[in-house]
Amino acid sequence: MTTYVAAMLLGLGPGAVYAALGLGLVLTYRASGVVNIAHGAFAMYATYQYAELREVGDLVLPVVGLPPRIHLTDTPTFGLALSVSLAMAALLALASYLLVFRPLRRAQPMMTVVAAVGLTIALQAVAVVQFGSDNRFLAPVLAQSPLHLLGVTVPSDRLLLAGLVVVAAAGLWAMSRWTMFGLATRAVADDAETTALLGRRPGWIAATNWMLAAVLAALAGILVAPISALNPTSYSLFVVPAIAAALLGGLSSFGLTVAGALGLGVAQGFLLPLQQDVGWLNQPGLRALLPMILVLAVAGRRGTLIPGRAAAAVVSVPLPVVEPARRPLGGLLLGVPVGVVALLLLTGSWRLGLERSLAGAVVCLSFVVLTGYVGQLSLAQMSLAGVAGFLLARLEGELGVPFPIAPLIATFAAAVAGLFLGVVSRRLRGVDLALITLVAGVAIQEAVFGNPLVTGGLAGSSVPNPKIFGLDLGLSGAGFPRVQFGLLALSVLAAGGYGVARLRTADLGRRMLAVR
Repeated sequence: MTTYVAAMLLGLGPGAVYAALGLGLVLTYRASGVVNIAHGAFAMYATYQYAELREVGDLVLPVVGLPPRIHLTDTPTFGLALSVSLAMAALLALASYLLVFRPLRRAQPMMTVVAAVGLTIALQAVAVVQFGSDNRFLAPVLAQSPLHLLGVTVPSDRLLLAGLVVVAAAGLWAMSRWTMFGLATRAVADDAETTALLGRRPGWIAATNWMLAAVLAALAGILVAPISALNPTSYSLFVVPAIAAALLGGLSSFGLTVAGALGLGVAQGFLLPLQQDVGWLNQPGLRALLPMILVLAVAGRRGTLIPGRAAAAVVSVPLPVVEPARRPLGGLLLGVPVGVVALLLLTGSWRLGLERSLAGAVVCLSFVVLTGYVGQLSLAQMSLAGVAGFLLARLEGELGVPFPIAPLIATFAAAVAGLFLGVVSRRLRGVDLALITLVAGVAIQEAVFGNPLVTGGLAGSSVPNPKIFGLDLGLSGAGFPRVQFGLLALSVLAAGGYGVARLRTADLGRRMLAVR
């Protein structure tokens, strides 16, 4: 029992980070109606900035076209590193709001989700280029003295982190009720136009909340860095359990958000020793399923994830008209020969890039159907593609299922996984659907793709070259990257593109457009 108690108390550390990010999500949503999933990326970049200042005294700018590094001092102090890093987070949030999200305030709500995903990916890429992708551990900021509690001994920093986020939540609640700025923020959330008529500036109220949210996220990221590996991906994904906690609080309650976040952290900590004691639970990524379970519970309870405001959002830019494809066969007669000539003329990395683009375009066709025809957004498409890819490796590599039967089975399995995801989220639309598919995609990545029994571990999974009638259509081999694989990818893309074009005018396509 003491092992479980200790693990649960240790889980307060990650839970505190989820809570800080969740509080930021509540702030930005109340002020601007945006569920800003890029907060995790803000925290990640600010934490890297803190690490660089502490270790070498460099300011690292996330701006293309400027000197990437500016040496500030040879004797960096904690105060300098912390203040500069928090200022960096605030400026990132301000710039993203003014340049990206404010111009989208009257666009379709799901466009803000797309923008947040793009911003997250961009910051991750910048961090990889400037800091590398290896795990880093920072020196402790909070005291880590042993604390005896409930019969166990744990480092004091976990409880300090939890206490800090509780104090932050209480302060934000008090600010929202008893200060003019807090009251103005609540007014903006209810009716921005009327608030503006009363002399307040909704844009600057929202921008201030965005900066405050980013500072909270960055501070939590810096404080938790000594107990959690810092890398561009894992830090950005802290926002997923934070989303679950914020949705539990209806993106309005600071108290419920903190309670849900700390509860998730404690539950994930509880699972660690439980997995050791119960053999069938000892699966990688099992803890990542908890945020998805919480989100599904919220959706099942309410019938929606984001109450009220998302449904009533003022939208001045409608979705574009979906025109039927004119002469799709004519497009194929032009595009396919151009693709064939390009595959034959290009060599080396250029041909490989084209072949990867052809494969990626097949995935993009799924967005044409789901977003273009149905008007909904899924952030789990690449996870579903991964399900098919790893299953294909098992079917062809271990079971010896021949081509093209193995790809058809793998495709069918991915379709079943997509059907399951669609069934559990069938009552959700718009931003709600985007959020639940984001949480599901991360859960699949951690629980499925993190399992070495599925992926093959460090050795990875290899797929034998597809062969039909003795003809090798694989990518590897003499003349890598081989033209034959490019021709196969081009053929699949052409068939898929023609099918999607014809779907637009079929009965099913017209029903999709009616739903849209």
